[in-house]
Amino acid sequence: MDFVEARLWLDRLPEPSTWELDRMRRLVADAGVDATRLKAVQVAGTNGKGSTCAFLSAILQAAGFKTGLYTSPHLLDLRERIQIDGKMVTQSDFAAIASWAQPLVEKHGASQFEAYTLMAFRHFLDQRVDWAVVEVGLGGKKDATSILAPRLSIITHVAMDHMEQLGGTVTEIAEEKAGIIPENGVCLTTAEGNAYGAIEINAKQKEARLKKVAPLPIVTESPLCIRVGTQIVTLALQGRFQAENAALAVAAAQELQNQGTAISEADIVAGLRHATWPGRMQTVGNVVIDGAHNPDGIAALVSALKAAYPNQKWNLVFGVLADKDYPEMVRSIRKLPLDSIRLIRPKSPRALPAETLVPLFKAHQTPVDVQVAANMHDVLGALKGKPILVCGSLYVAADALQHMEERSRN
Repeated sequence: MDFVEARLWLDRLPEPSTWELDRMRRLVADAGVDATRLKAVQVAGTNGKGSTCAFLSAILQAAGFKTGLYTSPHLLDLRERIQIDGKMVTQSDFAAIASWAQPLVEKHGASQFEAYTLMAFRHFLDQRVDWAVVEVGLGGKKDATSILAPRLSIITHVAMDHMEQLGGTVTEIAEEKAGIIPENGVCLTTAEGNAYGAIEINAKQKEARLKKVAPLPIVTESPLCIRVGTQIVTLALQGRFQAENAALAVAAAQELQNQGTAISEADIVAGLRHATWPGRMQTVGNVVIDGAHNPDGIAALVSALKAAYPNQKWNLVFGVLADKDYPEMVRSIRKLPLDSIRLIRPKSPRALPAETLVPLFKAHQTPVDVQVAANMHDVLGALKGKPILVCGSLYVAADALQHMEERSRN
């Protein structure tokens, strides 16, 4: 198959019918892919996983290691999920791996995410990467990526999301995510409260060493500068929440140093400076685009925007998926000063109709113009030149980024 055929095949694959590891184990065994051979760092958590992976991957690259990066979901190009040294897998290589994977995936009735995971691990092994930085898809204990034997596990901030699959409390969700902790291994986390307690119990059961990581000190908010040891580092990634994600990446690099990996302080600083991650408080002209898609993510975004732009009033473009706690997300985003609100339906089968959000926004006391937008092209065109904030869903963020990219080419 060619690249277009590979993309169409993957798009047709189902969501997992059950969340379990046995199917993935059978799949990789049949495929002859021994993921335990990968020197890997596995990253779980509710929010911040992608940015933490980006920071750590950039640090390892700065240290001269050939570094694989596996993340999900993608925003604009499905090849974003499988990268080596910051470059997406080529279309021809992607098509070749998909052609190899197709009969195996269909034989085992595997899901789309399991197919991507098989393809990524096969590619990393073929390319003989020195390190693989791997983002968990969902949860941890039953996630397809947990066929790894990670040298180090990381759990970012834990909050309420994907409750149907992971549990109805933060404790239950944290227990699922703690499933990535390796026996007699090391886990780093920024989790707090009940989430930390659940992770701590799991670490003790596995006789693993658990380290609580504090955010790096913030020197300035805009641009975001943090203190790393004696150095002040300006990050390409913006938003005060990145001080927490960067701290995890620094702690991970230092732990790998302790395990004998040659990473210098200069490598850490260079990696932090150069790491990028699309759709995370990303500024394109007058538009800020963020993929925050749950209450915890929206609350972090609001805090970061207030700190970085204390006097700014925003024109909000907002859309959500129906399975999210969107009433709480609306309550959080309304804490920002808003000039106008444009509601849009994400391009997803799980999308919430934009009209459903109208009464939630109008219920607040401060009167603001609230309208339903037909599409991203029209709404960004109508608001051209004004300060715009796009958030609520990764699908909405991707829609905005694609529109901005097309506009820059014309």
